Amino acid sequence: MIPRKFEYYKANSVDDAIDFLAKHEDAKVIAGGQSLVPLMKLRIVSPKYLVDIGGLKELKYVREGPGGELRIGALVTHSEIEESELISKKWPVLSKTASNIADVQIRSRGTIGGSLCHADPAADYPPTLLVLNSKVVVRGKDKRRTLPLEDFIIGPFTTDLQEDEILEGVIIPPYDGNADYIKFARREGDLAVVNVAALMRKEGDKIADLRVAIGGASSKAMRLRGLEESLKGGDLKDLERTVEEAVKDLDPPSDVHGSAEYRRDVARVLLKRIIMGLYRGEVIG
Repeated sequence: MIPRKFEYYKANSVDDAIDFLAKHEDAKVIAGGQSLVPLMKLRIVSPKYLVDIGGLKELKYVREGPGGELRIGALVTHSEIEESELISKKWPVLSKTASNIADVQIRSRGTIGGSLCHADPAADYPPTLLVLNSKVVVRGKDKRRTLPLEDFIIGPFTTDLQEDEILEGVIIPPYDGNADYIKFARREGDLAVVNVAALMRKEGDKIADLRVAIGGASSKAMRLRGLEESLKGGDLKDLERTVEEAVKDLDPPSDVHGSAEYRRDVARVLLKRIIMGLYRGEVIG
């Protein structure tokens, strides 16, 4: 049951929400509520104030920018990302990632901004957004800043968001090559035990560019740059060795969903599967 000792405030605009946050300590922003409400039920967080931004249309947009980049407002739901024609056409790996999130009820309410601010190490979006070189736009009182996603997410359930700031949106540049996302979960709809995203561009039989990111295997999703550099310019003859070296450097948690060694085994399988699939031009189901 949710604690009753909090005050609810419905913001009329982003500036209104930011003003409220700046004036009130221990306030939390709520939109879809799919991350915050469960934490409140478990008494993990007990904010004094809830600032509802769910109705702010200025944070609900999917559009292509002047440089060809994709711009997504923080209040766009997972279902809207999954079903967007623009995203499906030009950033299909992001549509696929959204389709893997939980179930249809949560996808219809949960937002990309809420998911990123929640910063669960096993969340679906971060690996995909990392290989797409995504940035986030953060807005505060009389300021706006843009920073890479890997700098925004600091660690488990921790971001660089200040108390008087709101995540405004995500910027994703166009990409050249093929990208894919796969996850392993105990049950369909669960958070990932391990999830992996990769982007590859080939020139003939050689790997001209490779980006790989993994979630659920450390304190936050991260790029595997050592693996990327080892495979660039070559083919897959060293895949086994490079994946093994990458897995050894991981520091996954041990919990009820799996031991650290189990997560390393899953990571090993998923990394080889996604890289081999992209090299062969296959799409992983």
